[in-house]
Amino acid sequence: MGFFNFNSLIAFAILTSVPSVSLADRMIISDAALCGTSEETVLDAGGFIMSETTIEAIEFLCEFDQLPQLDLKEYQTLTRKGYCAGPMFLIPQVFAFRFGEDIGDIEMIGQFAQYVPSGRITFHVCE
Repeated sequence: MGFFNFNSLIAFAILTSVPSVSLADRMIISDAALCGTSEETVLDAGGFIMSETTIEAIEFLCEFDQLPQLDLKEYQTLTRKGYCAGPMFLIPQVFAFRFGEDIGDIEMIGQFAQYVPSGRITFHVCE
């Protein structure tokens, strides 16, 4: 099945600090130390990039239906359909995004066999 065995992929997005956030306005990456650099630099460093429609890494891309501008005043959960693809696989996925004022950063949970043994990636919203 290629580099990854995706049985399921759940993405949890948790953003704080402002009442409403557009994912298009900020770079959201897996390594906060790379904030202020280019997307190419993040990917070359082995990082992950999240946007309002994708999660991208050097060896794969996940795409999902567009997320709306996020209203963070109250807790909510959104689901989106999509897929993940790599050099030798294309797998349909259901993505779940959770938002709320009381939690920081963005967490994505799934099986990332070779890159992340724990199956968890924390994303950071770059200011």
